[in-house]
Amino acid sequence: MKVYQRFHHQHHLGLRLAEMARQRKEKQKADGPYLATAVFCETTIEDKKDSALSAIRIIDQINVVIDPSAPPDFPSETNRLPVQVNMLVSFKTGDSPGEHVIRLVMESPSGKANPPTEMTITFTPQPNGGANLRIGNIIHVQKGGLFLMHVFLDGRKMTTMPLQISVQRVDSITDPSLLAQLGLQGSLPIEQQRPKPAGTDLAVQ
Repeated sequence: MKVYQRFHHQHHLGLRLAEMARQRKEKQKADGPYLATAVFCETTIEDKKDSALSAIRIIDQINVVIDPSAPPDFPSETNRLPVQVNMLVSFKTGDSPGEHVIRLVMESPSGKANPPTEMTITFTPQPNGGANLRIGNIIHVQKGGLFLMHVFLDGRKMTTMPLQISVQRVDSITDPSLLAQLGLQGSLPIEQQRPKPAGTDLAVQ
């Protein structure tokens, strides 16, 4: 009887160890969510037929031209320039459906981080599903430089999105050097000018 009990106990312990090993193996296999897209863009369009998203005019730089009639202290610490930016951040569920916490932190050229934006999003159960975030944000610019948007998921840093914002004040909107830089001919209203820095093509509005 004692032999049977010892055998039964060892057999039960072996089954438990095997089950724990199986669970650890499955946990190791579990992966995701995955970062699919993280871009600055001019706008996004959602197809009415199948809800597919398109990012229009993906950018990494914005050139802002200050009108000659603007106040001399614009932009400055006390009179900042509001720059509208749009972002598309997309995740795929993988093996991790359910709720996840997304945190966005904008870092200025000086290295100062703005207060984070956090949101809890429910990812769809399908591995190829997930969540799409279309985010509009206004950056209050004191002077130009490289801005960094850090993207976190459940406390884990997924990526960093760099955006160069250049600010230039001109004496005249017909300044030949400005027109040459922007690749323009003739004079356009300042709000219609379309800077063309390397790799980008964005109308600053």
